[in-house]
Amino acid sequence: MNRIYRLLILITLTLPSFAHAQEAKETMLKKGKEHIPGYTIKLRHSRSLTAATLKETMQEAGLKKAKHKKGFYTYKGVVLMAISSSKQDYYYKVTGNKRKTTVHFAVSKGYDNYVTSANDSHLSMSISGFLTELNNKVGVKEQLNQKQTELDEIEKEKARKQAEIDKLQKQTR
Repeated sequence: MNRIYRLLILITLTLPSFAHAQEAKETMLKKGKEHIPGYTIKLRHSRSLTAATLKETMQEAGLKKAKHKKGFYTYKGVVLMAISSSKQDYYYKVTGNKRKTTVHFAVSKGYDNYVTSANDSHLSMSISGFLTELNNKVGVKEQLNQKQTELDEIEKEKARKQAEIDKLQKQTR
């Protein structure tokens, strides 16, 4: 319990480092042979952790199964409350490597009516906020993973030291 408490304090103290989060930018995304309006955000986290966190976020929102088409994961006619209470089509793709990742994200109101800041500024801001929050979530997960690794190493060292103590106690008997 004490270790968990220390871990939470450590995470809380390091959260301000996420204040310099990357901004989502409106851009044209390549989906197969076509170019569609969408959003990108560049993150300084691994591609695998970012993709797993985004998938987990979508699943937590009740979006269980995505279709993978033209390099994008697709959710058609669903509600993602973090962005909108209306049914939309959501498309995302995560590219990059170990320390530089780009999330490509597009939202359509149906029939290739993609959201841009020009045609729906409120929804555009919600998408940008969603992607910025994703950056924060990935950062917290990365820190948790690092702290868990450190904790595991400490536990191994503790077990090794305990084995040494036990061995010395047996020798002194």
